[in-house]
Amino acid sequence: MTASTSGESSDFPQNGTRRADMNAEQREGAVTIMTFIEAPSRRAVRAGVLLTLTLAAGWTDALCYLILDRVFASFMTGNLLFVGLSLAQGNTALLVRAGVAVVVFLTSVTLGAIYLQALPARQAVRGWRSTLARYLLVEGLILLAFALLWQLTGNPAQHPATQVVLLGIAALGMGLQGALFGAFNILDVNTVALTGTELLLGIRLAQRIGRRSVDQPAGTRAPFLVALLLSYMLAAFVVALALPWTGTAFIPCLLVVGAVVAILMTTSGGGS
Repeated sequence: MTASTSGESSDFPQNGTRRADMNAEQREGAVTIMTFIEAPSRRAVRAGVLLTLTLAAGWTDALCYLILDRVFASFMTGNLLFVGLSLAQGNTALLVRAGVAVVVFLTSVTLGAIYLQALPARQAVRGWRSTLARYLLVEGLILLAFALLWQLTGNPAQHPATQVVLLGIAALGMGLQGALFGAFNILDVNTVALTGTELLLGIRLAQRIGRRSVDQPAGTRAPFLVALLLSYMLAAFVVALALPWTGTAFIPCLLVVGAVVAILMTTSGGGS
């Protein structure tokens, strides 16, 4: 690939073009979802929401893996591996748990994406705030149902049928979250799929080592990518220490509520 004269990679949109698009949309009184989340005036909120929801995903995955018999709620690479292993080993129980998580997650992502794609392409900032808050509130309610069933069960590790139901509920919530960040279209950054984040971090480090100047879209700079990876690991670390306290199941719901509050408190300024 031939480098541009400015030293920036042609793989990424130019800052000037993105800024011009944002200004034009704001003059029309409506913005796209990308413009809404990328506005400089909302940079801190965007980072906080990404980190908070990554914590929620890591917390949920850790709970499911440790208590619901070694299956994940959002880490579908691992679950697909478990499906293959269970078929080879004749492990029906693992096949059911992992299979339910994979199918429910896929269904949830699909439904979430259908809803998000049906929204008007441009809305006022206030409209996007309400839309995203309502969407995440649905995820929060799903995770609340997960926590309440967990609490009522007492010790889900002793109830195989309840484990499957809990995995389905957790995967439902994580799938909605994944669809939302897919709509944000932040290059290789999704709070429920950190393999892509680590790949992007490696690319960013290579660019730094090679002193290559590129336009890095919002949320894809190396320090922030490191923070996302650490937040997921931190969630797992805390869950492992906090169990068997049953209140741990409510934390993902509370984290999502925190993200909702942050979005509702964002300013109306577009910030060119």
